[in-house]
Amino acid sequence: PFGSTYISAGAWFNEKYYYSTVGMISGVAETFCSIDLATAEVKQIATLSGFSNKISDMTYDYSTGKTYAISGSMGGTSENGTSSLYTIDVATGATKMVGSLPHYFFTLAATYGGDLYGVSKYGDLYLIDKTGAGVTLVGSTGIHPTADSSMEFDHTDKTLYWTVNTVEDSSLFCRVDV
Repeated sequence: PFGSTYISAGAWFNEKYYYSTVGMISGVAETFCSIDLATAEVKQIATLSGFSNKISDMTYDYSTGKTYAISGSMGGTSENGTSSLYTIDVATGATKMVGSLPHYFFTLAATYGGDLYGVSKYGDLYLIDKTGAGVTLVGSTGIHPTADSSMEFDHTDKTLYWTVNTVEDSSLFCRVDV
């Protein structure tokens, strides 16, 4: 059902998979959609606006019922890049910027208790403040990501999983100690 649609980020909750699409030429976030996997119904919830890049990753915070997303620019090789943290209203697709992050982040995941984690372009794991977008370094993963990446917690055992393409041209499925 997707044809040449580029899906840049997604999250599963409330019995649906929610995702954002990217313009194939612009590289900018375009739509916010959902798929009901039980019925296969695909629904465009909103046309996104206010983004200058794709949404890199999104996650659902069960403690608040909010969906969070990150979008940004990697910058040059020696730069940290930048990202911004957003909330997305899943009923309307309305977005609100929470704040600017000091690094480019490939990933975003929420614990069941509501802690947000992300991995920066240099492979460092950070705890992200969901109210002001401040960050606290947790530690290095030892892996340097490139291109698309995603992570999510298994809420049954609190394990953080990360799928990542690396600068060494490997594709990995990792378990991250938090």
